[in-house]
Amino acid sequence: MEQHGFGRSRVWVEINGDPLDKHAISYQYARYILIASSRPGGGAPRNEQGIWNRDIMPAYASNFTLNENPEKYYSVAEPGNLSETTAPLLSFIGDLAENGAITTKVNYGFHGWVAHHNSDIWAMSTMATGDPAWAYWPIGGIWLCQHLWER
Repeated sequence: MEQHGFGRSRVWVEINGDPLDKHAISYQYARYILIASSRPGGGAPRNEQGIWNRDIMPAYASNFTLNENPEKYYSVAEPGNLSETTAPLLSFIGDLAENGAITTKVNYGFHGWVAHHNSDIWAMSTMATGDPAWAYWPIGGIWLCQHLWER
C-alpha cells in the first residue's frame, strides 16, 4: 500500500484471487465515490444527493439522514485507507455536538448532546418534521460517534 495521495493505489482488493470480481469492483467504486464527494479542507460531508444535485428543491431537502446514510457512505473510509475523506464528517459531527448540546438542554433538560433522524448543512439537531415514528429518533449522534471511534 502506497500513501502518496489519491492518485496512487492504496488498497488492492481480490476476492478468490480475482481483482475483477463484482464485489471487489463494487468496493473500489464505493471508495472512488467517497474520494469524489468528501474531500479534506472544508465543505460538507457526503449526503444522499451530494454535490451533484441540480434541483432547487431536492429530495429530502438534500439533508443528512442520520439513521443510515453517513454510516453507509463512510464505512469504507478507514478500512479502505481513505482516512482524510472523513475530515468533513468529523467537522460536521463537532458542529452537531455543539448544536445538540443546546437541543438536549432545551428539549430534554439533560446534559450531553443529541442529534435526531435528520440534519442539514447547518448541523440542525432538533427533530425533523414528519411522522414521529421516524422523526423522533434521538440517537443519530450515537451512530455518528462510531466514526470517531474508528478514527
